[in-house]
Amino acid sequence: VGNATKRLIPLKLDLEDFPSIKQFVSDFHALRLPLHLLVNNAGVHLKPYARASLGFERTMACNYFSPFWLTQLLLDDLKASAPSRIVNTASIGEAWGIFGWPPYTLSIPFDDIPGYHLKDSGERPYVLSKTMTLMAQTRELARRLEGTGVDVIAIHPGVVNTPWYLKVDQHRYTFSWIIHSVRSVVGSWVRVGQSPQTGAISLIYASIDPGLTGSTSSPYSYSLIDMVTRTVFGGRLRYYGPSYIFQNWNNAGRAFALNPWVYYKQACSRLYDASVRLVADVERQLATGGQQLQQKPGLGLGYQQQDGANLGPAARAATAANGMLNGSVKAAPRPGGAEAPMGPSLVAQMT
Repeated sequence: VGNATKRLIPLKLDLEDFPSIKQFVSDFHALRLPLHLLVNNAGVHLKPYARASLGFERTMACNYFSPFWLTQLLLDDLKASAPSRIVNTASIGEAWGIFGWPPYTLSIPFDDIPGYHLKDSGERPYVLSKTMTLMAQTRELARRLEGTGVDVIAIHPGVVNTPWYLKVDQHRYTFSWIIHSVRSVVGSWVRVGQSPQTGAISLIYASIDPGLTGSTSSPYSYSLIDMVTRTVFGGRLRYYGPSYIFQNWNNAGRAFALNPWVYYKQACSRLYDASVRLVADVERQLATGGQQLQQKPGLGLGYQQQDGANLGPAARAATAANGMLNGSVKAAPRPGGAEAPMGPSLVAQMT
């Protein structure tokens, strides 16, 4: 690879700290680089209950809203660098949302995306955040980016043998408690799932395989099944990872979400629109020094009318790009314009 310091440029990003997100985007734009790959991989599953910026519950902020907002801020860069790609890390936990007990996703909190009413930062917000990632951040975003050359793909790594499961306060976490209990009887040699190297296959495949170019961004249907899927479910869902049942096998194969919400076209669109409105609200609150958004039942969080007033440039660009403003608002061009240096670049989040 040569001198890696010339190829890897680390930038600080804290998904719990909203000003950090805007600073990260500003720092990236200062590099005047094209953007061909955005990997939304960072995430948390930590107890007890904790809050991030503006009173958001930590898990909902880190796993869903912050990656959604970051993606909106970088959409112009991705479009200008097309063909480009967005890869979102989901989880087999989405299936637990409906088929597990308790069924955490019997309802989707369209009017409480920040998670103000959540009781803890454990399994429910984690499952909700991963289900919502597949709904709005993947399927619906892919639909809205058809014809732009920007593909949107989701992956899940499966169950991976990392210290993530070996929490000190394991009694707080159902799965950690099961693993600790089994190891206490059988022995500490018991592995939890596949190796980290194997678990990374799905993400690497979705990020670099040339055969996936155009897989969601093409405005044309590939087959009758593809046409029916786009019509009925609203956009393509390209989801890769090992079988939910048989781990460590076919990690680059197609995966199929089991949560019915992911196939509910109107719900995916509604969640996306609510998230875009929330982006505008957060921009406005940060600009005015607000501490916490106030919920307005039936209208989303703090949402009244998207007329473009008092919105920051990022919020105006995000809302304008999705038809949420009354009137015509033109997003600012990508910094660097035609003079930006060419060559592949990516933005990846690390936990």
